[in-house]
Amino acid sequence: MVPVKVEAFSIVSGGVALRGATYFPSGGGSAAVCFCHGLPREAKPVEEKGYSALAEKFAEEGFVSVIFNFQGTAGSGGFFSLFSWSRNLRDVLDHITSLRSVEPERVFVIAFSMGAIAATSIAATDDRVSGFVCCSCPYNAEQFSYMLREGF
Repeated sequence: MVPVKVEAFSIVSGGVALRGATYFPSGGGSAAVCFCHGLPREAKPVEEKGYSALAEKFAEEGFVSVIFNFQGTAGSGGFFSLFSWSRNLRDVLDHITSLRSVEPERVFVIAFSMGAIAATSIAATDDRVSGFVCCSCPYNAEQFSYMLREGF
């Protein structure tokens, strides 16, 4: 097991502050994984919903791991919309690829539920995403497509 260093971060996405944490393996890691949470049932930051344990486990295996709170959820500002969540993920990918310890061509995204809807469009179109795991994504994402447009 590799010891893990955790650093909180805050970035601005579309004029809204997003908070998150980066988990660094002591060995330095060169690949990164970004976790995208689903639509929360409770108003708690992502760190309190078990994502930190998942990020820590991946960091112990040598991945730089990132968790963050999408816009409009506890821990970040702004209002909810899937369009903003897609923009949020692009901006978090900017943060990840700017880290010196991460090789930009080795970034992976693991997304859950409603976060998977927003992440699917990014994974399909953003060359920075090398691999994508979609967990519990609503089967008919087309019904949410209007929420991925600007202005929603």
